Amino acid sequence: MRKTLYLHIGTPKTGSSAIQTFLEQNREVLRSKGIDYPGGPAKKTQFSAQSGNGRDLCLAKPDSKEYKHALRQIQASEFDTVLVSSEFFIAQSDERMARLHKALSDFDIHIIAYLRRQDLYLQSYLQQGVKLHGLRSLDAWESDDPMFNGFMQLLGENAAQALLQFVRGYEKDKVIIRPYEKGQFTDGNIFSDFLTILGIPLTGEFQLPQRAINPGFDRDFLELRMMLNHPKIPRGNVQRLFTSCLWELSHPTDQNQLFTPYSLLSPQRRIALIEGCGKEYEIIAREYLGREHGKLFFDPLPDQEDWQPYPGIPLEKVVQAFGCVCARQQEQLDALQKRENKRPVRRLLRSCKKILHRLGIGPA
Repeated sequence: MRKTLYLHIGTPKTGSSAIQTFLEQNREVLRSKGIDYPGGPAKKTQFSAQSGNGRDLCLAKPDSKEYKHALRQIQASEFDTVLVSSEFFIAQSDERMARLHKALSDFDIHIIAYLRRQDLYLQSYLQQGVKLHGLRSLDAWESDDPMFNGFMQLLGENAAQALLQFVRGYEKDKVIIRPYEKGQFTDGNIFSDFLTILGIPLTGEFQLPQRAINPGFDRDFLELRMMLNHPKIPRGNVQRLFTSCLWELSHPTDQNQLFTPYSLLSPQRRIALIEGCGKEYEIIAREYLGREHGKLFFDPLPDQEDWQPYPGIPLEKVVQAFGCVCARQQEQLDALQKRENKRPVRRLLRSCKKILHRLGIGPA
């Protein structure tokens, strides 16, 4: 009997980083239930996970040791069910996916994909572009990062179309597509929903991530972060420090101070995006979810009455952000000074020990 391989392909901005963190944290629990999520500790930053244990299968060259290692981990698994995750799968060429299928021909491959409503996907990805990929304008969807630009070109206007293109070569009963909408999640929870696909309930055995994965920004701090993407400001430690401080200000420990949700796009633009994907949404709802009514998403459409164009960042927010950066810089300088102050003392102690040793006093 052939083993089962689940390929979780995202799509992007559908909680993939959170799911991957959850899977990594619960690797042994999953194995106790007969499912292997192969791989070692993930490479994480404060603002993203790593795009899963399938990252090297998507980004590494097929003849590289990283690609071959990732492949061997799947092939050598002792479990009947193996799970591999990366939102980069959807951007792979037909040729590359065919090569992967050939290498994994002993497996019965199933696709798991979440799909977010297009207006919400685009807003989330634009914020990601500002935060991590040097995006300098919410109107011009281009950054200095070719990967960001490639995903925007592929998914920016119609992610559903790209998803249908990806799954066209698979039998429909081997493709699981889930709407990324809280009201449609099993128990209103993405982790419970994902486990349900695998036939496992979310029980107390599982450890849930304790922090926000790939979090967002307050609208004003997003604007300030976008200004910092100016080409004359070098990317590196300065931008990382600002990003960390802006995130800290956007997510205070006082839960009553969390920022108010906002829309980067006008209601008219959002509705146009949704309507532009209407045909694909109906196909997915009917053919992959068995919904005769053809409706994929149930959340209400954007309200055209309440939205106002962004007025610009208030001065008090700029002062707050720079105050946070200055405080963080001072903390780093104080820590550095503390280390430097200890060095003469350590040198003096070493010198004293040498003198005592030469005099035949004290331990050798």
